[in-house]
Amino acid sequence: TASNKTVDLVDDVRPASITFNNSAGNDYTVGGVGSIGGGTGITKLGTGTATISTTNNDFDGEVAVNEGTLHVASANALGSTVGGTTVASGATLDVGGADLGDEVVTASGAGAGGKGAITSSTAPPGSFRNLRYLTLTGDTTFGADEGARWDIRSLDEDTPGTLTGGGHALTKEGAGTVSLSDIGDPDLGDITINNGGLVTQFSSTLGRPGSVTINAGGELAFFSNDPERP
Repeated sequence: TASNKTVDLVDDVRPASITFNNSAGNDYTVGGVGSIGGGTGITKLGTGTATISTTNNDFDGEVAVNEGTLHVASANALGSTVGGTTVASGATLDVGGADLGDEVVTASGAGAGGKGAITSSTAPPGSFRNLRYLTLTGDTTFGADEGARWDIRSLDEDTPGTLTGGGHALTKEGAGTVSLSDIGDPDLGDITINNGGLVTQFSSTLGRPGSVTINAGGELAFFSNDPERP
């Protein structure tokens, strides 16, 4: 908690730990030219949103999104790939259009307010690549705001990405688009698309779901099973 809800880092900091604990309507932002480093981790508590926009973070600790929303506004917001990121049931990671590279993310649940355990509030500024490694530990909702899109996508044929569904059910919410691109079989359970688009691209499949339900306002699209095509 803090009285100043916008923190501009002017230098590199290496705290022992960082915890955001803020209620809805009391959103925090960390930005500036500095960075977060060392062995620290980040924990998100409370129902509000915390945004990290610092661009050179290289901390090695785990990011634990336990409550509310953690909004990622730069590719290095979550630090190095050593600690990984876990999204608890009822919490949301908003990838914000950022390419998070090799960050290993584990998630489950419907997300904060049912908007998705993983979502994006913005369209990516460049390539459609946000996550490469995502594991579902329970039934999970993906979201995307109107006009936004995020992808689970391989880097190339030699460095594939993975969605490890574990047979859990997947629900799609939000008017935007989520794309599974060149990740093979995601091993998903039942799939329900309530709103917006769910896209499979190149080598990606839906696995062997028991059922696929597309409700009014939802769309399922298949885009090119040939990875040589654009």
